[in-house]
Amino acid sequence: MTKKIAIALLGLSPLLVFAQPSVPTVTGLSSYAGIITTIDTLANWMLGILVAVAAIFYLYAGYLYLMASGNEEQFAAAKSYIIYATVAVAVGLLSKTITALLQSFLGTAITP
Repeated sequence: MTKKIAIALLGLSPLLVFAQPSVPTVTGLSSYAGIITTIDTLANWMLGILVAVAAIFYLYAGYLYLMASGNEEQFAAAKSYIIYATVAVAVGLLSKTITALLQSFLGTAITP
């Protein structure tokens, strides 16, 4: 009996989609300010993700340095991870710089 009820509820679950009052529309890309706001939002996300990944790379590189024990290959690997992490942070900061340059060139400002 419960199996039939579960199947019936699963069969009716697509009808729950119609419970929403309206479908949200995507707006804001019709002007330069909307485009700049979208680019700034993406740049903020990219900066956050890249800084988090860079922190993980820095921690892993520190672990490799500590566990190298004179092994030159692990020292080289740790140095390369530190370089990769630094490049990731630089790319994230560059994304914010590009957004600021676009704002100055187009003469728009981001409104919260």
